[in-house]
Amino acid sequence: ALPFTKILRVQEVCADALQLLGYRPVYSEDQQRDLTLDLVLPRSPDHLSWASHD
Repeated sequence: ALPFTKILRVQEVCADALQLLGYRPVYSEDQQRDLTLDLVLPRSPDHLSWASHD
């Protein structure tokens, strides 16, 4: 596993992309270790414009 400090840095640098892709950030080492947390938010299939098949 990545050290929590590195996770915080990745979340900081990639915040816009992570939000766009529906990832939920972690704010503590306890959250990082909690495997019951769903870190990907549910999205509709067409939430990304380039993913639609129209």
